[in-house]
Amino acid sequence: MSQAFGGPVTESLEVFLETYRATHQKLLDKVEGFEEAQLYEPCPYAACQGKVLMEMIVDATYPHYERAADEIGEWLKARPTTG
Repeated sequence: MSQAFGGPVTESLEVFLETYRATHQKLLDKVEGFEEAQLYEPCPYAACQGKVLMEMIVDATYPHYERAADEIGEWLKARPTTG
């Protein structure tokens, strides 16, 4: 894989995964900071198009994780084996 997230790969898989995990944890921490009821209240901003916060989180993250999982899988397959 020569590109990740629209740019050239310049870091090792280990660095990428460390960044990925840290970012994922930040997202979880933010979501866990909300009361459950807040996640299902209608968003007050026009840009939300009537969605609740949970819908927006799902729409903004799930496709990204699916794409990242595919790219990481390709990256792992392309790595030379050692040993």
